[in-house]
Amino acid sequence: MSDKVDPKELLTRFLTSRNHYSPHNRRVKYGAFMPPADLRLSVFRVEGLSNVEIWEIGEKNVVQKSEKTLHGRAEIKTIEVTEKGLSVDPDNNPPRHASIIGWSQDKGKQKLIAMELAAEAALELRGKSG
Repeated sequence: MSDKVDPKELLTRFLTSRNHYSPHNRRVKYGAFMPPADLRLSVFRVEGLSNVEIWEIGEKNVVQKSEKTLHGRAEIKTIEVTEKGLSVDPDNNPPRHASIIGWSQDKGKQKLIAMELAAEAALELRGKSG
């Protein structure tokens, strides 16, 4: 994978908490995009992959490493992230991994951006379409 992330490139945020989505409204909640303490929000670069291949990445890199349940994923284009003043840092560790960086230290600003990202993201639930 290239070190440069294309603005049209699709990113996936794997959802391991039921609080990160609403199955009834078929939408992603802002908590899915709230950055952790180190301000590096984990995502995977999934452009060009099949639905099955994307779930395999989640299984291998989220479920097996953290023993968390994989409920679904939030898919968003890179440009939606960069338009909010954030960047995508492709560390490729594990393969296809990247971090959304450039977050403010201010929790209120983080929440506002997380709400905007969640509104742009598409929800894919496990077992519903793949």
